[in-house]
Amino acid sequence: MKLIQEKIKFFDTIIIHGHKRPDGDSYGAQFGLKNMLQTTFPEKKVYAVGEENLNLSFLGTMDKITDDVYKNALVFVVDSGDTKNISDQRFQLGKFIIRIDHHILISNYGNYEWVDDSFGSCSEMIYLLKEKLNLKLTYLGALAIYVGILTDSGNFRFNRVSSQTFRIASELLNYGIDVTWVEKKVKKEKLNVVKYKGYVCQNIVVAKNFVYVYVSQKTMQKFNLTLEESFSAINLLLYIENYYFYILFLEMNNQKIKVRLCSNGPHIYHVVKKYGFKGHLSACSLLLSSFQEIEPFIKSLEKDLSIYLKQLK
Repeated sequence: MKLIQEKIKFFDTIIIHGHKRPDGDSYGAQFGLKNMLQTTFPEKKVYAVGEENLNLSFLGTMDKITDDVYKNALVFVVDSGDTKNISDQRFQLGKFIIRIDHHILISNYGNYEWVDDSFGSCSEMIYLLKEKLNLKLTYLGALAIYVGILTDSGNFRFNRVSSQTFRIASELLNYGIDVTWVEKKVKKEKLNVVKYKGYVCQNIVVAKNFVYVYVSQKTMQKFNLTLEESFSAINLLLYIENYYFYILFLEMNNQKIKVRLCSNGPHIYHVVKKYGFKGHLSACSLLLSSFQEIEPFIKSLEKDLSIYLKQLK
């Protein structure tokens, strides 16, 4: 923390990056940190950059900056497990790079890293940074951090939610956040997405020890879905009785298959990391090269999970 504090004070320009296809936590960490730094150090130039998520535009708008701004700039990268997933690869142009992340540590990057996978969200880490460094925060920053915590914790129901999570959320409410208004903002869905979720429910496949759904590019186009909207359906599989583990296979526009694997019970990461999964103990992702790799992957995973579940008994 001391080094982070020293670097913030030293640099006059600070640029904050998140991850590709940003979610609530990426936005929450970026705009929460930006607000804290701008409010505490109004003389500094602070930017949040990267891909935009129009559904989260109520939290802020990404800044457009030129390459020369990175010269002698401090760069923060938040909520990104590896460099390939960082939105806007110009982060490398920064003079000094600080990583703040709550994913399982697989690879290192930057000049300084604060990585702790015990946190339920990166936004929670940002608020802790505020406390440790005695930074200021306004309503807009508090709103961003609250949305980040809310969305990445699954409305405070995932297993990394702690007493600290609730303490921070409680303190954020003191900034005037209307929880009902926030819920409507983050949960609002278009009719095509609701219809797509009906399709997902009708196409659940039961494998040995887990359930899954495959979504093709054709299906995505039929329902006019973004990638984020397509992945949102995975939570429909969360509470299917007798199945801890659930998967969404999603065909990307380059025909590769994005695999999102989750557990509503035992941790799963240590079982599947051999396949190349990255992420968290109970939720992780993998990219398969083609549709043809799905079937052998399923058969192999069935064997691995059978062994794992026997060990748990």
